[in-house]
Amino acid sequence: MISTPEPENLVNRDVTTGQAVLTVIDPTRLVARLYIPASEMAHIRPGDRVSLGLSSRFTPLHGMLGSMEGSAVQLPVGLLPDQQYRGTALPVFFTTRMPLGATDDTIRTGMSGEAKIFGRRRSIALRVTTAVGNVLRTHFW
Repeated sequence: MISTPEPENLVNRDVTTGQAVLTVIDPTRLVARLYIPASEMAHIRPGDRVSLGLSSRFTPLHGMLGSMEGSAVQLPVGLLPDQQYRGTALPVFFTTRMPLGATDDTIRTGMSGEAKIFGRRRSIALRVTTAVGNVLRTHFW
């Protein structure tokens, strides 16, 4: 897989010794970088199932959530629509990587999509207990 933009423009061009002409990527080693909101970190853990939807494919890619990388970061420019509001701060995100394995030609470097992470399953009783416990801790601190 070639990741150089518009390689057809390189035909009949003069190049010097050692100049990089094309960037070739091994399609079996592609990795998706996922941005996870800091507020959701309590609900997921490494190894959870992930479904990655890309606009170039009809079916999602499935994989496993990798380990979290470093500290929280802001999203790169262009992933979220511009906010014209003053006084509001954008949420911070943690990053992780998900290996994609062997893929077809519908996936290119730099593409963006939407990932769904299927965290641990909890019963309704546990969810209600957690919510009540959070309210009690908040008001009777």
